Amino acid sequence: MVDEMAQTVTAKYEDGFLKPTKALDLDEGDVVVVTISGRRITAKDVEVSRSSAGAWRGKVDADKRIADLYRARIQGSAHMFADDAE
Repeated sequence: MVDEMAQTVTAKYEDGFLKPTKALDLDEGDVVVVTISGRRITAKDVEVSRSSAGAWRGKVDADKRIADLYRARIQGSAHMFADDAE
């Protein structure tokens, strides 16, 4: 009997082994199939990410934007239901 399980984890390749970056929900001796996907993260990738961090700080009122989005959704939904009633 095969007991199906699925987990998505990140791992770092060190000293010839894949080392998960967090604890795995596995029992000692479990056999798993590993599929490797992704790409190498370069120093440039890290620098670009760090240089853009916080770029919008002070330029956008996030709370107001969220409230506006919810208000627009409610108005749009009310309009949809009004059309259905006709």
